[in-house]
Amino acid sequence: AQEMAMPGSTLTSVLSNLGPRVTTVDAQIAARLDKATATLKAAHGSAFAAQMDSICYGLANLPPLIPIQVLARAAGVTAEEIRSMASDLGRALYLADNSVQFRDEPTETWFLQRFSADRVRIADYAARLKPLAAEFTYVAQALPRLLYRAGDYQQVIDLALSDAHLPTNNSLDERAVRVDRLQFAFKSALNDRKLPDAMRIAFRAGEEMAGD
Repeated sequence: AQEMAMPGSTLTSVLSNLGPRVTTVDAQIAARLDKATATLKAAHGSAFAAQMDSICYGLANLPPLIPIQVLARAAGVTAEEIRSMASDLGRALYLADNSVQFRDEPTETWFLQRFSADRVRIADYAARLKPLAAEFTYVAQALPRLLYRAGDYQQVIDLALSDAHLPTNNSLDERAVRVDRLQFAFKSALNDRKLPDAMRIAFRAGEEMAGD
């Protein structure tokens, strides 16, 4: 955070970036990200700018820690394009093995403020990611939350009551996702005051947990 808040290779450039007005670390990080993204878009043209916006929307709206392959599918870009953008942005993003996350809370706040998606875009993410649920536990767990944000309450309930789009490569992950879906669907039904659905989910959860 300090490196982003105090950019510059010399004392003069650091002081110039920090002044003359009183500022905060959060504001400095936001200013650096605004400048970095504008510079990258201007340098690489409209096609790159569109790709960059797609990646930024994915980063802002998918739950962390995001697998790079999943973000690539959601954004409609390649994994290498994501790695390249993360490198170009400097210390804003952290690449760990095959996933990506924000380095700090001010950076996350900047992305959320500028790239919060509407229901249509969230629904598009859910549709693109569904085929990956069997392979990525991350997708199977994130899917109900994306559907709910997209306004598709009924599919959240249907998903919790079915065996569809569960991870297939690990039985423990499959069980954990199944239970998580039931919990999320139950809370969603209560939040939307759908008591009959809440009862159906509760009975199904009872069956699932009976062995415990």
